[in-house]
Amino acid sequence: MMKSKFNFILVFLAIVSCQSDIGKISNATKSVVFPGVPQAKQFVLYQAEVELFKPVNIVSVSVKNDQKEVVFDEFSLIQIPDGKIMNSKNDIPKGKYHFEARLYDMTNFEKSSDELIIQMDSNGNNKTFKIKVTDTPPIMRK
Repeated sequence: MMKSKFNFILVFLAIVSCQSDIGKISNATKSVVFPGVPQAKQFVLYQAEVELFKPVNIVSVSVKNDQKEVVFDEFSLIQIPDGKIMNSKNDIPKGKYHFEARLYDMTNFEKSSDELIIQMDSNGNNKTFKIKVTDTPPIMRK
């Protein structure tokens, strides 16, 4: 009985987070956002927690489902707890971050099962993180 609980915990941790010697990504979620302004477009908001163990350069960020893969041109990396927005073009120092990206072309992504893919480089050590995205309720803005 104890062994099965231990195996369950290991499998759960493998599904919920993605970790290496560079860092880890966890709690990846997506929500459809309905803006409160009539002229604004609705979008899919992807969020995740990122912890870096070493300074890295983010090579690419994309989201993929069984039909399509989209590379994000823009995304936000916000340092926790001070809220400093990091410039993704520069090296990102080690620490904890909140990741956010918006997808305005929601075709095939609004109700799909997605995977967030972040490719990082730390002194020539290339690492690709892939994590399953969990759906969260839609956000209605005022």
